[in-house]
Amino acid sequence: MDAAEMSKDDPWEVSETEAPNGTVHHDVQNTGLHDSLQLHHLQLLFDTFSQQLSITGHSQRRVRARNTRHPADTLSLEQFRSALTTAMGEESWSDKMEELFRELESSCDGRVGRETLCDCVLQQLKQSEDTSEAELSGISSEPVIRRCLRYKQYPVIRIVEVSQPPPLRYITVSERGTLTIWNSQLHVIESLELCENAGEKGGSSRQFRTWMTDAVYMPNIHKIAVASMSRNFHLVDVSTSTCFETFHLSGLLPYTNLNFQSVQVQVIHFSGDICCLTTRLHHVATALCYWYNVEAPGERCALMWGDEKGTVNLLWFLQPYKGLFETPFSKQSGPHQVFLSDICGQTSMIAYQQSPKIHSEPINRIRYNPRTDLIATSSESSASSVVIMDMDQRSDSYIWKIEKGIRCFDISWSLSLLVTAGLDPDLKIWDRYVTSRPVAVLRGHRTTVVDVAIHQDLGKIFSYSKDAVLKIWDISSERCMKTIPLRFPNVQTGRILGQGNFSLLLSMAKAPALLLSCREYLALLQLQNAASNGGSAAFSCTLYRPHLRQILPHNEISAPEGKH
Repeated sequence: MDAAEMSKDDPWEVSETEAPNGTVHHDVQNTGLHDSLQLHHLQLLFDTFSQQLSITGHSQRRVRARNTRHPADTLSLEQFRSALTTAMGEESWSDKMEELFRELESSCDGRVGRETLCDCVLQQLKQSEDTSEAELSGISSEPVIRRCLRYKQYPVIRIVEVSQPPPLRYITVSERGTLTIWNSQLHVIESLELCENAGEKGGSSRQFRTWMTDAVYMPNIHKIAVASMSRNFHLVDVSTSTCFETFHLSGLLPYTNLNFQSVQVQVIHFSGDICCLTTRLHHVATALCYWYNVEAPGERCALMWGDEKGTVNLLWFLQPYKGLFETPFSKQSGPHQVFLSDICGQTSMIAYQQSPKIHSEPINRIRYNPRTDLIATSSESSASSVVIMDMDQRSDSYIWKIEKGIRCFDISWSLSLLVTAGLDPDLKIWDRYVTSRPVAVLRGHRTTVVDVAIHQDLGKIFSYSKDAVLKIWDISSERCMKTIPLRFPNVQTGRILGQGNFSLLLSMAKAPALLLSCREYLALLQLQNAASNGGSAAFSCTLYRPHLRQILPHNEISAPEGKH
């Protein structure tokens, strides 16, 4: 019984009896000849050209004596065919050789020079390299750049993605408190101006405007929390295309409580322990983070922030679907003014947790891993540049001490990978459990890196510097795959414009994208889907189980956080 008959009855017997073949053969009939010429072919062609010219050297010199039309480094069709056959070793190219010869025969004198052929091959290689580079880097399109005129040159401090409910929207927050909603093509849908006078409608120039520090999206309740320098939080509803502020959470005392600033109340947090919450927010929130249970969005969720004094704060909403706060009915228009002094006794709705003085400098990034209940924070402190700690202090903290501290970081918990960037232009890759020295240092940026993100599925690191240059690094090879200078209209040679502290967003929607800001400008780059990448970055090997007759691919990249 031959292999064809065996495959009809039992295809697995063929794979078990035949030796595997690791060589891939390409159909040369469906490929252009110059597409298949590589750099090592060029060297062979140079040698072959020299041999052909030495063989016909005497006749060539006689021809040059009578007619100087043909240079010495040109070949006729037959010589060209012989040289390519020697270099390529493919007789099946014979039909294509004359076609390529006529394409390169620009002077119509029946001869082709080796310089002409080399120029053609190098140009083709450059085009192939650009295409391959774009595929490897994960970028599938040119950047789309938009400007928000209402920002009046104030920088974007944060970009957030709102995918539920559809359609997909992006929301930017400016330093002066202007929220702008964009559609997936970066066209403005609506804008909203935040102010500190919560009882009045936004937009009046007479109202007090303050500086915003950070913002975060709260997906299960469809709100965005925006922190300000006035030690307040603005909670903005974005469940529809029209956004509006619902709550104005103030850390300051209301006028009626000015005589009770030293009062403290006890608040029970989620673990059942007791901690104290003062009736005012003493420090400015500098970096925000939010977590909720994807599988049970109605259960407790947490708004986390690091502040200017290096303290980590967690505000737990225990019944988010029932309500964030116990607020009395009011006929007053605009957002509800909520004071911490009023909600600190709402133990059925609110819980608070605090870890003071984790850093000696303001916290500039905060990340949370719900599976291990660990929080990662960073600052520009050399003594505590990055700290990974257990909020309940059941285990020792991991502390990275990096000279001059760091400006930004990103962490992949499942890959145990930490990427940091400081005042110098270098990126450093660390093992999550090793604080003594980095695994690798990525050099290439010319100015300080302001933001960094890990794309786990693509196996890439995206870094964005102050001169508006994006670099894409491959995690496995630790090399730069592509450099993209973002040509924002406000970028000038020798001048570095101020960007917000959070200038990069890695959108993980159905059509993944990368968004970057430069002052009041916004850029959108579409990324390749992990599935369209052929899975080459995800699978490291395959395993065949004979007794089950199964082929099992081994994925070296685990499932995304929160999806296990």
